[in-house]
Amino acid sequence: MTSADQAAAGMKASMAINHAQQELTEESRVLLTSIVASVVRDEMRIAVAEGISAALTDEAAERFWAKGLEVLQRQATVKTGRFILDGVSTLAKKLFWVGLIVLAIYSVGGWAAIKVAWAAINKG
Repeated sequence: MTSADQAAAGMKASMAINHAQQELTEESRVLLTSIVASVVRDEMRIAVAEGISAALTDEAAERFWAKGLEVLQRQATVKTGRFILDGVSTLAKKLFWVGLIVLAIYSVGGWAAIKVAWAAINKG
């Protein structure tokens, strides 16, 4: 068969397919469309399942969890640092006020007033 014969046969087949498609009724087109849609859905379902299976390898899971733990550790470090700095800041403020009160008591009555205040606090 020569290439001209092949081309003619291809053209004839194409025209036959085109003619057959034109003869389809609306009902058969809907049926054909639903069948094609069903096949496409099944193929997509299989392709997605294969893609997920390919993506969920042990190596990928290890990388995922390692990265997650790294982020968790970094955030814990930052939050712990803030917690400690907030604690130190709060302690410094309290010490400042205690020192200020002790200084006020000392300026009024000296060491004797501080001893009396200390005794009153510890009795209480």
